[in-house]
Amino acid sequence: MTIKPERLKEGDIIGVVAPSNSASLIDPRIWKIGIRRLESKGFNLRFGRNIREVHGHTAGTVQQRLEDLMGMFEDPDVGAVMTVFGGFNSHQLLHYIDYEVIADNPKVFIGFSDITALNCALLSRSGLVNFSGPAFVTFCQPDLPGYTEKYFDEIVMKGGRSTITPSEKWAEDAWWREPVHFG
Repeated sequence: MTIKPERLKEGDIIGVVAPSNSASLIDPRIWKIGIRRLESKGFNLRFGRNIREVHGHTAGTVQQRLEDLMGMFEDPDVGAVMTVFGGFNSHQLLHYIDYEVIADNPKVFIGFSDITALNCALLSRSGLVNFSGPAFVTFCQPDLPGYTEKYFDEIVMKGGRSTITPSEKWAEDAWWREPVHFG
């Protein structure tokens, strides 16, 4: 069975989790941009307790990352679960996720890169339609591409059918670690 989550709307809480890399990698000045940008869309943010933990090159142990992920799905006040960004080893959570809890508590789930393992597992094991799309760090960009914001709003908030055209721009740099836009 395919389960479609409710669209996001103003006032919803987005739960931010780090199933892969630690949020501690993101410059605090950049972090504040993401908070302001998502709050300006009318969202409230709730951050997983362990997102800044560091265990090797992940955001804490498997148990800590799983606790944050499942906690957001179990929380009836949270309308969406957004990952901090990708990284490494989100696949370590797959065996331990309670897919029935997710099926019983469908909500928008969105992230990219390493998070693809979770995107695929959530769809195949719980039936939850979810999104390979902008993570929290995407909204932290000093100059968020209009392309990204347009399709986030259209797909995750407004709904309906959209044809996504390829972006003319993309970046593969560490702007989130060393912000060149700050003096």
